[in-house]
Amino acid sequence: MTFNSISATQESAAKIAGFAYLIIIVAGIVAEFVMRSSLIVADDATATVNNILASDMLFRSSIVLDLVMIGADMVVAVALYVLLRPINRHLALLAALFRVVMDSILGVNLLNLLAAVTLVENNSDTSVFASEQINALAMSFIDAHALGYSVGLVPFAFATLIVGYLLYTSNYVPRPVAVMLALAGLTYLTGSAIHILAPDLNETFSVAYVVPLVAESSFALWLVFRGVGARRPQASHVPAVAS
Repeated sequence: MTFNSISATQESAAKIAGFAYLIIIVAGIVAEFVMRSSLIVADDATATVNNILASDMLFRSSIVLDLVMIGADMVVAVALYVLLRPINRHLALLAALFRVVMDSILGVNLLNLLAAVTLVENNSDTSVFASEQINALAMSFIDAHALGYSVGLVPFAFATLIVGYLLYTSNYVPRPVAVMLALAGLTYLTGSAIHILAPDLNETFSVAYVVPLVAESSFALWLVFRGVGARRPQASHVPAVAS
């Protein structure tokens, strides 16, 4: 099948997806690696709790940024569906649903962080548990959040693989960008499997996440500054188009 035109709606959707994707990247990096990473000390519950108590607003602000990231991702889910629907309506819808599943998991998963900060702030009003037990429990909530995040990335990995495939066949963006997105999906899937099955390898594998960072940043910037209107799609053999 040949796609010989790109609608104004698709062009607008591409721009919206690009801007929202940039919000996701910035909000996610700031929340996790700038705000929370400065407070959480691995394998030291007491130090982590003391840091949270000293900077509770910073910790809570990181949760708010996560909510912004989730909201922006839902915008991306809809915008990419509009963009990719003419290529293959069913796969575009499946990718959007995978992203919504991820957003739902990540949203519920934030309750772990809220439970942790609430627990440590209310510690002085609790006489049932010792401080060491409270600290350990708070750290358990934080660890549960990290694991829950990896679970949420599983549906996102499938969504990214599908989007990479559709972009590759459509020629809406340069094919290297589409390939990098597919590799990002594989990276997320592998990373989640490692976190669940072999957590001791997490640190070793963490360097691989540069692939999703480069891929998603490149994709977002391309959509914002170039869009898809400048590259008319070429012939494709993808079945099942939208209507």
